Amino acid sequence: IAVEATGLNFRDVLNALGLLRNYSRQLGLDEAAQVPFGGECVGRVTSVGDGVAPEHVGQRVLAALAVGSLASHVVCRSELCVPLPEQLTAEQGASVSTAFLTAIYGLETLAKLQPGESVLIHAAAGGVGQAAVQVALRCGARVYATASQPKHARLLEQGCFAVFDSRSLEFSEQLLAATGGHGVDVVLNSLKGEWVDASFEALTTGGRFVELGKIEIWSKAEATERRPDACYLPFDLLEVAAADPLLVRGLLQQLLSDLTSGAYQLLPMQTFPVEQTVEAFRLMAQARHVGKVVITQPQKAVAPAIGCDGAYLITGAFGGIGLQLARWLADQGAQSLLLLARSAANPSSAAQALIAELQAKGVSCTPLALDLADPAAVAPLAAAMRQADLRGVFHAAGVLDDGLLEWQTPERLEAVLAPKWNGWQTIEEALQLAGVDPELVVQFSSMAALLGSPGQASYGAANGALDGAMSKRGCPRWLSLAWGPWAGEGMAGGLEERQKQRLEALGVRMLEPSLALDALGDLISRGLSGPIGVLDVDWARVARQAGSRRGAPLELVAEVAEQNAGDVPSGPPPTVLLLQDTPPAERPSLLQRFVQQQLAKVMGVADPGQIDPGEPLFNMGLDSLMALELMVLLEKNLGITLTEALVFEHPTIEDLVLYFLSVLFPEPGSAVAPTAAVPRVVAQEADVDWEQQLQAVVELDDDELLRQLQSGG
Repeated sequence: IAVEATGLNFRDVLNALGLLRNYSRQLGLDEAAQVPFGGECVGRVTSVGDGVAPEHVGQRVLAALAVGSLASHVVCRSELCVPLPEQLTAEQGASVSTAFLTAIYGLETLAKLQPGESVLIHAAAGGVGQAAVQVALRCGARVYATASQPKHARLLEQGCFAVFDSRSLEFSEQLLAATGGHGVDVVLNSLKGEWVDASFEALTTGGRFVELGKIEIWSKAEATERRPDACYLPFDLLEVAAADPLLVRGLLQQLLSDLTSGAYQLLPMQTFPVEQTVEAFRLMAQARHVGKVVITQPQKAVAPAIGCDGAYLITGAFGGIGLQLARWLADQGAQSLLLLARSAANPSSAAQALIAELQAKGVSCTPLALDLADPAAVAPLAAAMRQADLRGVFHAAGVLDDGLLEWQTPERLEAVLAPKWNGWQTIEEALQLAGVDPELVVQFSSMAALLGSPGQASYGAANGALDGAMSKRGCPRWLSLAWGPWAGEGMAGGLEERQKQRLEALGVRMLEPSLALDALGDLISRGLSGPIGVLDVDWARVARQAGSRRGAPLELVAEVAEQNAGDVPSGPPPTVLLLQDTPPAERPSLLQRFVQQQLAKVMGVADPGQIDPGEPLFNMGLDSLMALELMVLLEKNLGITLTEALVFEHPTIEDLVLYFLSVLFPEPGSAVAPTAAVPRVVAQEADVDWEQQLQAVVELDDDELLRQLQSGG
């Protein structure tokens, strides 16, 4: 859903203040950066998953319990989305679902509030409180409420029988006095600590206590022990929806019917543009609001970015991303496509099927079998541009050839640079020759250029060159998009599940193609220029795992990781404590087993003991991404900072064990530091550069040279 308006709830404020940290951890959200904000919204459906009718795309909907909806886009369950009635604005729709559904489920479904009964509603001027007052009055109940003093008059006007000060514990005695010592039949509680105790005091014998809170509340066991007569009813609407989404959908549909018929009134509401989100949170934290607070997303005037006049060139057109891009351009209104690929003369069955599909829709598709790395491609490409009246260029060509920098050769580097950088130079020359100045150019760059990526120095350099070219040009709609890995398609489409899990562990999530293309359309329509990152990243995790090696982009978000550092236990990790308690003679074998276990996790080996500690790791099939994951595990468990060159400089488990022992338990007078990398002469094959190896020997100090000779290095 492309979000238009998001309703804030008190849960968001508690999350922002860090007061629901334990609750978040129970949900598997271990880091502050993972905690979502926003729980209800109105927006327009941009894509649907399997089993959801495609005609929902484009529909304006109200999404209840849309966790994470304080964002430009959110993914939520289709059962909890209903069409927004025409009578409601986006802001109004975003203000009603959580408040009313909480009140209806708590008072009607759980407490079964009856006519003539009495109910105490805490924080009655807030969103849930305002909805609860209406629900209770509609049930025919007598309503008692608490709120801050300035809000009492408004609540009395709304039909409350009596209102007490929510900031004074005296409300309990005052309510008992007002009811002749009887108390109320139902309490709808959202307060904590002593206010919970006082609320139970105001509850009549055999009453129902509906608990909405999460912190400093009674457990079920405590309620049974202290008030065995009372019915204690704690609930979380998110858990209710997860267990029975159709129940919540039915309540939501009935709510909208009641709102449009006038049975319920819309809640008081204050709106803030997304740029003033901090002010909105501050208002709620200080309890200065009445009703709901809603955040609105800017609704941009979408310029006609993709038109039916003129043609669009796609390079790498028959790759996974290229094919999706062609279909997307046709869906946006493009009527003429130039599909450039080296394989265009012999297209795959998928490419042939797409061309047939688009041509059946009236889209002209012209395959161009050209190699952009070949200067001879300039003339025919220019002719095609001129004839088609070129309007835009999407440069999505590229190849990967991953490997450590030390393993690169000029030929390998050229193979990666050619389709990207050389290809763009060919396109530029063809544009000049054709006399065409396209209004839209999109380079498909990579996060490897933005943040760096292990083993992808050549790919990062090739894309970085494209980023620089677009930055220098500075024209609106001349973009270089540093994409994260696309799920299902593109360069990352062939990743095995284990490799995808590895990326997730490092803080990088796969991009859903439909959302990526939505982002592409948004960026084009906004007329932006230059390099822009489009990626789904856990910044705290990426920054933390990069440690001291993070570059300028990660420095900008490092503060997030440092804020989370307060949750990290102080002192040495358990592995180091165990080593400290182990006799020195037994430490090497213990540490060796530990490293074998970590390597087994990374490589998916069932029996760590089968890993030969003397075998070079890269000979076992360790790749650059695995090496980074291993380094992260070792850093975390040993509490030391390591470099990316760790397994190159210490290529066997035996070497790693010796190095870790020298760092963790340095001998008196040793100068080895945790971040230092001990040089090592590595045995090579017959084609080794012996002059380079000899220079490495010359640079060793006497002690290290002796150690390597004795160990067979």
